[in-house]
Amino acid sequence: MSGQRLNRLRRQAGITMTELARRSGLSQGYISRLEMGRGTPSLRALARLAQALDMPLAILLDEPDRSLLNQRAVGITYPSDAAPEDVAIIEALPRLKRRHKQGLLTIIEGILEADDERGG
Repeated sequence: MSGQRLNRLRRQAGITMTELARRSGLSQGYISRLEMGRGTPSLRALARLAQALDMPLAILLDEPDRSLLNQRAVGITYPSDAAPEDVAIIEALPRLKRRHKQGLLTIIEGILEADDERGG
């Protein structure tokens, strides 16, 4: 994702950087650095930004990154120690509707935040 793209999409949505920070739960400084091209967001941060902008994650991505999202899980090779649950989740994702994926992201974020608060 380019910083210019994030800046353009934020402006098109008619929201300030402060509002995007509030909606996404990310700091305004972090968003500013992204928009200036001085950082690479994690997938989790991208998901938060997409949700805050009320748009699919793929729209935030540049074309080469977007094509990676569109690849089917069938061609993915998994490490020999991959848990069956990991494989099942990855293979199910392409079949889910966008609203279901957004719901799952919310659940996952809650779990991760709870783990962070407990120290892992």
